[in-house]
Amino acid sequence: MSEEKELNTSDKLDQAFAKERQDISEYIKNNITDKMNKIEHIADVQVHLLSQRQRLVDRANEMRASIRKKNKNLHGIKKQKYRYYKLDYDIKLTDYEIKNHIEADIEDSINIIKLIENQVLYYKETTETLDKCVYMIKYLIEVKKYLSGNF
Repeated sequence: MSEEKELNTSDKLDQAFAKERQDISEYIKNNITDKMNKIEHIADVQVHLLSQRQRLVDRANEMRASIRKKNKNLHGIKKQKYRYYKLDYDIKLTDYEIKNHIEADIEDSINIIKLIENQVLYYKETTETLDKCVYMIKYLIEVKKYLSGNF
């Protein structure tokens, strides 16, 4: 029963992250990249860019804290499972077998951690892209100055 619950949690988390990635991409497209072609919109673009960047940084930090908590809980579970398989289990297992049993027991939790790590990586890469957009705006302004003869 708990395995089904974990799988559902994993699937729900994956779907929520996919929707969040889609929302972030749409926000960036609608408020940043689509508006970069007109110099009049650059001030708004800069506000959206910095706002979205900060949201991503904050969210990534929250996720990293969540990973640390989950890893701490995972170590406690491993310890409990080891004692259970070593002392209370009906069949005598070798250390190798105990390790395999424990890995099977915690596989769903590890998959959830991997999903969160993947989302943190997405935040990091998107933040790097937004940082590059800042330089793009700078060069866009310089080109506009050059074309207008004010350079």
